[in-house]
Amino acid sequence: MLLSLLKWNRIVQARGLSTVPPLFKTISFFRFFPIDDTSSLRSKLQSDWSELGVKGRVYVAAEGINAQVSVPVASEVAFRHSVESNPQLPGVALRFNEALSAPGSQAFRTLHVKVRPQLVAAGGLIPEPLLEDEADDLLLDAEKWHEAMDRGAVLVDVRNEYESEVGRFEGAIRPDAGTFRESLPVIRDALRDVEPSKPVLMYCTGGIRCVKAAAYLRKEGHTGKLFQLKDGIIGYVKECRRRGLPSRFVGSNVVFDDRRAEPVTDHKLATCQRCRDPTSEIANCTNDACNRLLTICPGCIEKTKSTCSDRCQAIVQLPVDEYRSKVKELL
Repeated sequence: MLLSLLKWNRIVQARGLSTVPPLFKTISFFRFFPIDDTSSLRSKLQSDWSELGVKGRVYVAAEGINAQVSVPVASEVAFRHSVESNPQLPGVALRFNEALSAPGSQAFRTLHVKVRPQLVAAGGLIPEPLLEDEADDLLLDAEKWHEAMDRGAVLVDVRNEYESEVGRFEGAIRPDAGTFRESLPVIRDALRDVEPSKPVLMYCTGGIRCVKAAAYLRKEGHTGKLFQLKDGIIGYVKECRRRGLPSRFVGSNVVFDDRRAEPVTDHKLATCQRCRDPTSEIANCTNDACNRLLTICPGCIEKTKSTCSDRCQAIVQLPVDEYRSKVKELL
């Protein structure tokens, strides 16, 4: 079946049967399970998914797989079949998490499938590989999450500071950290005085960082239950919309692709670093020698060419040859 679908996709492309740009659906999934031959799986996924026109970033490790991909809508059935029929993924129940936004342009420009020591870099703080996900009774759907919040549970945002700046559950512990590794000791210290009987609710974008953070906290001696938001913020918001529940996550959800952030509510929680107006947008400085991540409003994206400072703005407005020379000088 996969071969015939691949053949049809090639025929369509070769004969120019469609001049309409393809629609892409952005999908993410992860799963912890033992993989013996990571190189073989990497090569298989890179080959199969390239044939389907899939773009994205995929990590394979001895402890499992973590993928964020943009799949052509026309190839979605073939893509799912390629996953389900892969002999190296037998019986692995992958939960596909679709983006909040409707199908549109691709969120990634190329496909990179890489072998990594661990699925989430933690700088050695979680030395042992994880070979299984959390028990289902520790994963809370939207309704149970709201009930736990109403009972006074401790909320923990397991994301970086800039992510929680533009969107969050109000009242959550928000680590002032720029990386996952830096956030772990901060979260550990914040929970030190929490009674083991008091439930802790952890959330992140899609769920994988919560699994890793829970493993770290248990290693550090936390004995209470560590509940997690099922399928992360993405799954939570989709469930709220499907069931007509009000979202208690406000602002925008940061994603790690060309979309940058997906609006969940109209709240503008962050401050534009150029004009100080409220905003829910983030962007990288367009000066290639800088590339700093910043919160910025739509007006300043246009007015300042999406730069973080007057100096960077002056650099990006140089003639092309001068700009390239200046970037080379600064790098």
